[in-house]
Amino acid sequence: MKRTVARSFTFNKRLTFAFRIVLGAIFVGAGIGKLLARDGFLETVTSLYLLPKSLTYFVSLGLPWAELLIGCLLIAGLFCRLIVASAISLILLFIGANIYSLLLWGTWGEAGCGCFGDIIRLGHLQALLLNGAMIVMAFVVLSGLCHPKNRGVD
Repeated sequence: MKRTVARSFTFNKRLTFAFRIVLGAIFVGAGIGKLLARDGFLETVTSLYLLPKSLTYFVSLGLPWAELLIGCLLIAGLFCRLIVASAISLILLFIGANIYSLLLWGTWGEAGCGCFGDIIRLGHLQALLLNGAMIVMAFVVLSGLCHPKNRGVD
């Protein structure tokens, strides 16, 4: 049976493992960065005007913990399908927020996205590129986990 390059790329166990660890590390770093700069992250969430003011506090409080949990569970390899699906949902939300900021507000880099708090300063365009890479990695991990040969991985 002939294997295609795309199929061997997508279902490579080592690549799935490496991308899972990298995604986990990114989520852990983002969660810790936001927890260390809570007030700055609250200000960033508020300044986007995506949410009612009553929700911005809860999002700025809960999102870092959710990212930290997702990152730790990805690194540990626990509940991988559910956690990767949750990560994809968050990444899609981040992509939407960055596109909204870029198109509506025109902040092409002068304003920080708050993705990593004060640890790493990224503009919205840089964050959008990172999110694009993350979504590709997440789908590779998800497709690798769902491959029949890898059913027992998580």
